[in-house]
Amino acid sequence: MLSKADAALLIGDPALRVSYAIEQEARRDASGAWTWSGASAAVGEYPVPYVYDIVEEWRALTKLPAVLAVWAGLRAAVTSEVVQDFQQSLAFGLQHLDEICSEASAELKLPAAHLRRYLTENIDYTLDEENVQGLGVYYRYAAEIGLIPEVKGLARAAEPGGPVRYSDFTVKLGQ
Repeated sequence: MLSKADAALLIGDPALRVSYAIEQEARRDASGAWTWSGASAAVGEYPVPYVYDIVEEWRALTKLPAVLAVWAGLRAAVTSEVVQDFQQSLAFGLQHLDEICSEASAELKLPAAHLRRYLTENIDYTLDEENVQGLGVYYRYAAEIGLIPEVKGLARAAEPGGPVRYSDFTVKLGQ
């Protein structure tokens, strides 16, 4: 990617590969950005590439967590059974994390310990109030710069036997 562009946004497997490749030699410069010799990540023509972690930058800007992904569905489709299936799937995945990481390790050609650390230290599997606040700030910024037409509220699926929870994102930035 960097042979054709000055910058790149890496997510998923490519981001994991680069993070692993630079893990041992990356250092923070005076501005706090990560730098390293690009040779270890096959971008050798760039003597000192800079790496910015979006979540780290978001937290520095807002003092809130970044929500990079959610499961979403139409209200009619998100039944209590669907919610229960998702909760059971998450519980199963967390209970079998070592097996999942071992299998993924072979496929991704990354150490299982690196994958496990990523899945346990970098991912928050909840949508708690602090995460919802971060999401609300993101929506307000997106509306402010015209990426979305307006900020709408969010309905969170009910836990089995519980109520639907609503979040109103109409608070202005800076409040």
